[in-house]
Amino acid sequence: MCDTPNSIPIHIFMTKGNDNDNFDNFDNYVYILELYLKDGSFIKFEDTSGEKYINIFTFRHNIDYYNIKYYELSIICKKPILIRNEFNSSLSSYIYKDCNIFIEISKNYDNNANCCIYLPCNNPRMFFTPPNY
Repeated sequence: MCDTPNSIPIHIFMTKGNDNDNFDNFDNYVYILELYLKDGSFIKFEDTSGEKYINIFTFRHNIDYYNIKYYELSIICKKPILIRNEFNSSLSSYIYKDCNIFIEISKNYDNNANCCIYLPCNNPRMFFTPPNY
């Protein structure tokens, strides 16, 4: 117990259900993406959105696709998501997907990167490569 006399306990409510319950009826999602580059630097992107789809960085950010070493992605929602993956720049488009998320990092002719993040739902938005959910 905390010795602070004014402390108030925090009630945490857990829900049972399938993984998609994590994304239903949630007002805002906080997306935090950290790109770690081969030159030892890193770039951090943060965005809050009510959408289950986000383009967290675009070609206009001038991020060299071939300089990305790995990334860490945190999404704050009912059940927070944390992903840390090595990046394979030998592919023309990098894709990560599981039952909770779809991530695509693609490049243009100038080798600038673009990142789309998609949380499963009935969203009709288009991608460079469809997530096939």
